[in-house]
Amino acid sequence: MIKKCIEISVVTTSEGADIIADMLSSFTGEGVSIYDSVDVEEVLSSKTNWDYVEEGVQTFSDDVVVKGYLDVENTDTLAQIKDKLAEYKAEDFGIDFGSLDLNTITVRVDNWNEEWRKFYKPIVLDKIAVVPEWIEFSEEDKKVVRLEPGMAFGTGEHASTRLCLSLLEKFDMTSKKVIDVGTGSGILGIACALLGASSVYMTDIDQKAVDVAKLNVEKNNTQKVCKVECTDLIDNVDCDILIGNLTADILLRLLESIKNKMKKGSKLVLSGIISERLDEVITQYEKYGFSVIEVLSEDDWRAVSLKV
Repeated sequence: MIKKCIEISVVTTSEGADIIADMLSSFTGEGVSIYDSVDVEEVLSSKTNWDYVEEGVQTFSDDVVVKGYLDVENTDTLAQIKDKLAEYKAEDFGIDFGSLDLNTITVRVDNWNEEWRKFYKPIVLDKIAVVPEWIEFSEEDKKVVRLEPGMAFGTGEHASTRLCLSLLEKFDMTSKKVIDVGTGSGILGIACALLGASSVYMTDIDQKAVDVAKLNVEKNNTQKVCKVECTDLIDNVDCDILIGNLTADILLRLLESIKNKMKKGSKLVLSGIISERLDEVITQYEKYGFSVIEVLSEDDWRAVSLKV
């Protein structure tokens, strides 16, 4: 189908790309594409040839460009995107977002809502695989999370999400109660359910993210275990395992609330932390009685598991 639409391009960095992609996708209601030479090179050099990268997409500048599409009439949403980018520029989130320059052009695209799919690939870990719904995948020894692409999935997928999954799959989830704060598209909470958790409470302050997470819960047949709510953090619920894949500033702001949800022996997985903020986050959590189990690193991102 040929459609006239606005192509939106936001210039950012590898560090800021996932957050900008999530934001852009939440406004457009469609998948987005992340043009990052680091991710594309990873796909092209992968020993597992998923063959999802088409010829002609290998050449990029050092900038990372996040692209999405809007109907030409949807000028109000475009204005909201501009306001959100201005907010990222004005506030200190502890993340290098780069220039956040916004460029728009009006284009006629054949099957425009399929364009971003060419960059996607599964995340395959020891026990878990996260797979876009349109990709065929079969490994009997993996718990497979099927993802609705209503939220950004990324070309290499969020490093912070991969790190979280790597820490979570080391835990015995059998009959555990889990809270997933800032659930986004629901990957982490659903993975815990598939690994044997008895209940998973998934929260996010973005209603659009909550709607997508609910769709993904149903897609993975985990609705009997997973409950998704639009809130900062669930009240009056304790847990055996709590996940916070957020940012350092938010993790510090929620520290006391997180501690109140946890009991002796509970475990905590924190991610979305850039390397420069890791020591600060760990120091503050140790003051509240947490002790570090393990730290994982990927590029400039850090994730840590702790116990109380």
